[in-house]
Amino acid sequence: MALNVISAQEGPRGGSAVDQGNIAAPPCFTPGTRIRMKRGEKRVEEIVVGDEVMTLDRGPQTVRWVGHVQVPAETLQAHPRFRPILIRKGAFGVMMPERDMMVSPQHRILLGGWRAELICGEPQVLAAAMHLLDGDGVRVADATRAVTYIHLQFDRHEILLSDGVPSESLNPGEVAMSTLPHASQQELRTLFPHLEAGEPQEPARPLAYRREVEAILAAG
Repeated sequence: MALNVISAQEGPRGGSAVDQGNIAAPPCFTPGTRIRMKRGEKRVEEIVVGDEVMTLDRGPQTVRWVGHVQVPAETLQAHPRFRPILIRKGAFGVMMPERDMMVSPQHRILLGGWRAELICGEPQVLAAAMHLLDGDGVRVADATRAVTYIHLQFDRHEILLSDGVPSESLNPGEVAMSTLPHASQQELRTLFPHLEAGEPQEPARPLAYRREVEAILAAG
């Protein structure tokens, strides 16, 4: 795929880890994804509250909340839109990602370069994985029977390095919050009072719409 996915070179308070139950997932990772930490890497399913994760903008940042959403086979069969997106090793360039990885459809990848600036007027934008489908390197993981989605929440919306690809942490906006169980919503609102006040979290980068991502792909 001829896309300029930004490379890594370019650019503790309380909380609780919870098992979320069976529900559709906002932007999140899947087990096995390796996340760049302050020291080395760690599988996302092993990350706990208090761990320090490397971010593109602010260096090491403390994980404030971890959530898990288990989506069973019957849910994926009834609602194919919840199926994860498979990103093949090297789909965005040499060792990007460093290995096959899967993310939720709404999980956003950091794009940059002249195409993003030409189409979006921004040097870097966040594009949803489901808008990057090309039928080859990036495609719906149709063979997946069940999936666990894992959320990482920080004090701010952050860009993390996941299998070498810069992608987002959870940004608990209105839509993302609505997909979480009530107990989890309450936990997040307790940890982050601005959510209770209805104040959205500022995104780490501008979000690209589907038509803009399609134009970026076409420009390649």
